[in-house]
Amino acid sequence: MLNEWKAAGVPFYYVKIHGDRRQTSTLDILGCLCGRFIGIELKAKGNEPTPRQALALRLIHQAGGVAIVAYDLDTVRERLTPILKEHYANE
Repeated sequence: MLNEWKAAGVPFYYVKIHGDRRQTSTLDILGCLCGRFIGIELKAKGNEPTPRQALALRLIHQAGGVAIVAYDLDTVRERLTPILKEHYANE
């Protein structure tokens, strides 16, 4: 997905956070897509965000960003595609 965006010139930036078990409040991916702040927590099926991760996701959402708990790539694609469509519709 990111390679597709890069080839298409989509304005995005992201940082993959390499945390460990002591960093329970850090989300896995923080980024910006078309001017929208994004926080993504990647989880294996059946796992849930920690309370601190849930707080970070809630605060991002309350601040107008996009907060995603993703169990697969399709979830990320479904949540981010509307941002791309809105961005390019307004150009």
